[in-house]
Amino acid sequence: MATRKSTQAAPAASVNDFLKVASSADPAIESLLSEIAALAHRTDHRLRLLPCGDGEIDAIEVDTLRDVVMRMGWMADVALQRLDSINTMRNGHAEQWLLPPSCITALLGDEVGA
Repeated sequence: MATRKSTQAAPAASVNDFLKVASSADPAIESLLSEIAALAHRTDHRLRLLPCGDGEIDAIEVDTLRDVVMRMGWMADVALQRLDSINTMRNGHAEQWLLPPSCITALLGDEVGA
């Protein structure tokens, strides 16, 4: 008697499972991700303090660099969060990485008042 093969694939391992296996196989992964997040944080801080020239292009270039650096930091921080690492800088929270400080302060005020 012929049997029918299942067309369902085995469930894929989650990203969390993959990261945990990878970090346990190579503890340097967590360390490297932590360093990426820390460098992104420091670079953003320096770019915020960087005086821009009179040209609008200078300000746009600095803002673009900040956006790129902060996204890199956020992605590393999310990976650390998924590893259950104590080395997260902002617990993988996108708003803390991607929004300006004034927005974060306003959001935190909303949470406290709620």
